Amino acid sequence: SNTRQQFPLAAKYPLHFRKTYFAARLNADPAVEYQNTLEASRLLDMPEPIGHSSATFRSCLIPGAPYGRLTPFRSEADDGNLRQAAELQLAAAAGLWRLAEEAFARLSKLHDAGLAHGDAELQNYIVCPAPLEVLLIDFEVMVRRADLEPEAWQKRCTLDRVPLMREM
Repeated sequence: SNTRQQFPLAAKYPLHFRKTYFAARLNADPAVEYQNTLEASRLLDMPEPIGHSSATFRSCLIPGAPYGRLTPFRSEADDGNLRQAAELQLAAAAGLWRLAEEAFARLSKLHDAGLAHGDAELQNYIVCPAPLEVLLIDFEVMVRRADLEPEAWQKRCTLDRVPLMREM
């Protein structure tokens, strides 16, 4: 009840995720993560974050599994994944392709709006089972195009795309 009084959205999302920040973490600021997640959630049509305190960040619990747990591709080398790809059933390959395309579209929408995720690793894409969709999470280190030089912006966007490009 105390949580719901302090964070009204906790009543709407009774199951939620709480990240605790510790003083030893570099660049840790729950208020920044809250603002970044709020901006991204509105852009990507996702649940808004629930709130933050000086040491915690709270967001809606997104049911599903990280894309990184679902993919059979683990190799960094381009040819290292060929054997796994050849062994996939057609339905599994098509499903993974669809999920990767959707994740790429969401990331592109973020970039088109002038935002770079900054930590777009496969574990930060959650595959929700119903409805089947991919949602981005963990906007703690998101940056804005306006805050970077053009070359630095392009580099951040490229780094965001690398994990998904290995899947495609």
